[in-house]
Amino acid sequence: KPKGDEWTIPLPLKIPSLEETVGLLEYLREYYAGAGAQRPAFTVRELALPLFKDLKMEVTVGLAPYELNVIQLAVIQAYEAEKAGEYRFSVYLKRLSGARSNWRVTSLNFMDDLRKQLLLWRSLPPEERRKCIERAQAAM
Repeated sequence: KPKGDEWTIPLPLKIPSLEETVGLLEYLREYYAGAGAQRPAFTVRELALPLFKDLKMEVTVGLAPYELNVIQLAVIQAYEAEKAGEYRFSVYLKRLSGARSNWRVTSLNFMDDLRKQLLLWRSLPPEERRKCIERAQAAM
């Protein structure tokens, strides 16, 4: 549950290498810059370039229904797991505007969409994942 206007949610995902971790962050950046910029549940308002060295990316989204004026910052963060060389993810959400009660409900739709993107990453053919990894490495 959120604490005030902040909410940290661990994601059920383990990535086996740093290389693939930065590739996943690039995949998410491409999604939020393209097809994921305008979804039924949210609209991307601002997308920061991923900080590959810090293993995080930030996206500011307006959450539907838009007349409630609920806006949140989402920071998707990777961190090294207990087993060296493996990486886990969490999402830090911060309510920027709108009623807290509305934010708690509408942010779940954003989280569901993110979860689906993580599942899609796992289902991508290896050559598609490799392309994301290469684009991320070129941007570092």
